[in-house]
Amino acid sequence: MRLQVDHLRQLYEAAREDAERQGRQIAEFERLRRAMDDRDPDEVRDEIDRLRADSTELKRLRLTAPAEKELQLSALEEEARQLRDRCVVYAADNERLQRQLSAHQITATTLERMTVGKEALEAEVRAYRDMIEEEERKWQGLVARREGTSPLPMCTEMDAIHADRPSDLSEDVPPLPELVSRVRALIRQQHDLFYEEADLRSFLAGLATSQLHLLQGISGIGKTQLPQRFAEAIGAGSAVVSVGADWRTPQDLMGYYNAFERRFYESEFTKALYRAQCPTFADQPYVIVLDEMNLSHPEQYFNDVLSALERDVSRTATPDLVLMSAAVSPPPRLLREGRLLPVPRSVFFVGTANHDETTVSFADKTYDRAHVIELPTSPHSFDVPPQDPLPRLSFRALTRTFDTAVAKHGGAAADARTFLTNELASRLADDFRISWGSRLNKHIARYVPVVVAAGGTVGEATDHLIATKVLRKLRGRYEIRVDELKKLRDDLESRWSSLPGSGMPPIRSRSVIEALIRDLGQA
Repeated sequence: MRLQVDHLRQLYEAAREDAERQGRQIAEFERLRRAMDDRDPDEVRDEIDRLRADSTELKRLRLTAPAEKELQLSALEEEARQLRDRCVVYAADNERLQRQLSAHQITATTLERMTVGKEALEAEVRAYRDMIEEEERKWQGLVARREGTSPLPMCTEMDAIHADRPSDLSEDVPPLPELVSRVRALIRQQHDLFYEEADLRSFLAGLATSQLHLLQGISGIGKTQLPQRFAEAIGAGSAVVSVGADWRTPQDLMGYYNAFERRFYESEFTKALYRAQCPTFADQPYVIVLDEMNLSHPEQYFNDVLSALERDVSRTATPDLVLMSAAVSPPPRLLREGRLLPVPRSVFFVGTANHDETTVSFADKTYDRAHVIELPTSPHSFDVPPQDPLPRLSFRALTRTFDTAVAKHGGAAADARTFLTNELASRLADDFRISWGSRLNKHIARYVPVVVAAGGTVGEATDHLIATKVLRKLRGRYEIRVDELKKLRDDLESRWSSLPGSGMPPIRSRSVIEALIRDLGQA
């Protein structure tokens, strides 16, 4: 900065000397003008023109003029020539002086601007110096607080806030038909929301089947409210995590570790999952709602959770999510190895999904791992008498009730599996190249018995599984012929009676097939 100021000072001195020199030249020019009686060049040129005219006239007269007149004429011509030369010189000097004057004016303007720029740079340097001092103070504060401070402050705080186990959890679950009916009535009474019993049965049976649920349907039909209000009715915990449209990595979901600050930035998802395993909530079901889960690709940001849910571990162990590559100190109490966040089996992940131009489609790997419910667009309203709250149910009691239903109604699952194998498997494989594996059979083994135990039928449960697990694979496949879809619809309805306890016709499956036919442009 000092070199720049010295350079500017030199420029200023050179400009001042040049201006003085030009001033002297201008003074000389003015003296010459006074010598010419302050006449300007135009007047001189006019006089020259007159002298030329006189000279011409004199030349004409010279032939008759005496020698003295010729001498006078020569003198006048010489004077005219000298005046003309001086006029040319004055004009050139004037033009040069004008250019120099303009250059000096530009130099003065530039110097003024550079002075202003210098002052601005000095102010900026002062501001940067203040910022550096502030950052140094922050760094000193971080160093001072480093020892003994948890890198996950919110989770560590939960260790103290949620350290007590509740004493009012019930180990007695009402009969499942009564449980579904009372939950439905409580949601209606407390929140004025209407859900069909079949959808609540399906949601309850889904809890017995998978930790991952997908609730689909148009906007405004209560997809986000259903898991929250169900959990509230049975005394379970819940949390809502809004999915961002720009999520691409697991760090967007779970947060990230800043090694410079020695701090993990805990996301809402991480805090909810940690809270679910604190003693206050560890013995009861806990629902984490991923609102608008398909605003981004779940297979990208949710991949670590999908992998964790898929690991084949014993019922007493739990999979982990990797929060950091190395352990931190001091870690929250419930982190394993100071860096791993367990995923308790009591936690259920419920993703809500709209299907429009702002969302993306789920991949097969997500659908196959999830229990899927398509909520109706216009649920029926109903009235209920005043309801007493249900007891807060423990996760152990709910799991024991599910296991009892599976043991008691295992035959219903076998009937559903036999129907799919004998009546649909070969047809779907030959005509549509659709098949299924052990994952669907495991789903059937727990889902169908719990639906039956909750007051549903084998047909209701099987219809739901065919619609959401099998026929879903046909969506988006425009090479399928309409006549094949119509034949599949007719064959399914005609063979439905061979399913023991089929009950009502396969309404959901038929609706899916007819929607596929409409997508192909035919009614």
